[in-house]
Amino acid sequence: MAVSSLEGLAGLSLTSSRILSKGDMVMMTFAAVWLTYKLIGRHFLIINSNDDKKIYLLYSLLLLSLVSFSQSNDIWMSHYHSDILRRMRIQYEKPPGFSEKLGIECFKDKPKLETILTCVGNQLISNDRQFLTLISIFKIFSKEDSVFMQKMMPKNNLYNTNRQHINQLRRIIKTSLGEEHGKSWKNYVTYYTEASAKTKFNADTAILVPIKLEGEDVYDEIYSNLGALVLQKKDRGFIIIYFLYTNKGKRKLPNYLKSIESIFRYYD
Repeated sequence: MAVSSLEGLAGLSLTSSRILSKGDMVMMTFAAVWLTYKLIGRHFLIINSNDDKKIYLLYSLLLLSLVSFSQSNDIWMSHYHSDILRRMRIQYEKPPGFSEKLGIECFKDKPKLETILTCVGNQLISNDRQFLTLISIFKIFSKEDSVFMQKMMPKNNLYNTNRQHINQLRRIIKTSLGEEHGKSWKNYVTYYTEASAKTKFNADTAILVPIKLEGEDVYDEIYSNLGALVLQKKDRGFIIIYFLYTNKGKRKLPNYLKSIESIFRYYD
């Protein structure tokens, strides 16, 4: 499948199982309109900023078009997405103590999870079932992508393609804590040191993000805590590893984090 010119906007959730033709993409785009309305329409209607609505709708349409029609029951990572990682020069390795779980999750009836993650696949679950990860990959904007988006949203600075992860972080914080916290998002995240980000991931930036969940968003009746690990490298795109864990798993959180730190590494 040819890479969409706006592909960098959407998190490439690792769920496709085949290379898609142009015809597939056209069909998927139309279908995504309906799916977006069904899955996230009510959240879209309460977003106040017109620019945020444009970003959110484009993000949702592209994400849904990529994941909705290509899920496999017998493959964890498609050849297509393996190729995306290869082009981003990122190495994947399943962490010890985890299993690859097939399927896609759209978090129906979980409003905050549904808004933050939309639809995400390729889960990794700990052997003790207390910790679950869901992975999104964001390919870097091309200059053409940035120019196009800047014309649509002139009030937003989209020319700096290496700050896409900041836009996502602000979106997560605003959804988690409230619109007013978006400008002070740095107060709610933890940066790895530059040396640590380089040593662990060969990344320029690594950030841990705690995400507040309410009772209605407890996933699968036991996963009541949510966080995210964001990895970014200049001109190479970024990855978000979302992780859900139980109250019992909270006691072993440092061990789980150490495990997921081994999942991805940028190589030179």
